[in-house]
Amino acid sequence: MGTLYCAVSDLTTIGINALAFVDVSPADQSAAIVGASALIDDHIGGRYPLPLLAFPSSFTYHCAKISVYICLSVRGYNPDAGADPSWVKDYEKALAWAQGIQRQEIHPQVTVSAPSPGNPTYDLPKVSSSPQRGYAQFNSRGTPVIS
Repeated sequence: MGTLYCAVSDLTTIGINALAFVDVSPADQSAAIVGASALIDDHIGGRYPLPLLAFPSSFTYHCAKISVYICLSVRGYNPDAGADPSWVKDYEKALAWAQGIQRQEIHPQVTVSAPSPGNPTYDLPKVSSSPQRGYAQFNSRGTPVIS
């Protein structure tokens, strides 16, 4: 499992009002966080080696917004209700943020995991060339002389 970018408590402190989660179990909230974190990793994985060791609070904020969307989509919602469109827009903004990181339009200050050390004999760059062709000297005009 990769890095979880937010906690269950973040869903109701920065994600949405706690009353919206009355019918959503803590297990469902945790599963939504796992899914949201994986979605973020899917977008940033081509840019950073994963898992991230440290990340800014923007990851927590956007992960919470994506998690809220996942939870409320499963629970069900009324698209005609006054507050519901706001968390759908928050989800869309969070996806745009992750895509911005992927496209290198957004540059969060993250600490990436160190690549595992490889074999120094085989992981070093290798240089090879064709065998010498016998050009040992040049004449006065700079043309090679075959020896």
